[in-house]
Amino acid sequence: MQYGDIGSHREIVPKDEPSFVTKLGSSHALEDWLWGYEHGVRRKVHDLRIVAVRDPAPAVRLLRRLVRGDVREMLATCPLDLPAVFLWMALPELRAAVESGAIDVEIA
Repeated sequence: MQYGDIGSHREIVPKDEPSFVTKLGSSHALEDWLWGYEHGVRRKVHDLRIVAVRDPAPAVRLLRRLVRGDVREMLATCPLDLPAVFLWMALPELRAAVESGAIDVEIA
């Protein structure tokens, strides 16, 4: 008997690409998952570019969820390219930083 994803918030299947399914897990609030999907977080791994930092505190919280090392030093040079990060792991931090205007990002 197949149960599927236990604790999942369901899946999003775009009409224009029905073979591409984005699963929304239970690790974050549904609103965070939908925000992420609307902003391009649709796979497990993404390239993130931090274009500008206006408030370092939210940016530091975000980076501490994504990378190891001295994140304050990383933020000293923008744009900051972070290839192949598991962006879904930091959706609440990313959303908070972007919505507050603390950072500008590009997601690929």
